[in-house]
Amino acid sequence: MTAAVSWEDYGDFLPPEAIEAATSLACAVRDFDSRTVAEILTRPDLAAIAVALAAMVDVSKPVRTLLRWTERCSPPVPLTVVEQRRADLVRSLTHFDEVAIERRMRGDKTVRLTKNERAEIARRWKQSGRGSADLERTTGIKSTRYTVAV
Repeated sequence: MTAAVSWEDYGDFLPPEAIEAATSLACAVRDFDSRTVAEILTRPDLAAIAVALAAMVDVSKPVRTLLRWTERCSPPVPLTVVEQRRADLVRSLTHFDEVAIERRMRGDKTVRLTKNERAEIARRWKQSGRGSADLERTTGIKSTRYTVAV
């Protein structure tokens, strides 16, 4: 039953719209109400959506793992796409790996950092009164790449 099937086997049967609808259905089942799910299930290309969903499942994982999200205590409050993107952006700009920052500030250049974390290190470095040359020598971060308001 584990026959290898390529996307070419489906030809025009699996248009990009079906993949987009499958993704929308997965999100609706996971995050929204039954009315939203029902709207998607009335589409005429339901078979293509089912094939796209099946192709998205990681069959190497146990079913219990795949359905773990259903064990939540309360359903999430749905966010609009814009609200979600805004929340993701704010999180990416304000969330720092403090351990990585501290390690790099102590001279460990093996630590991988995001651009925002490098900018945060430059900001903290300047705020502590240390010089730009010392920043580059200790952390490997060029102070000229980051505008720091102290």
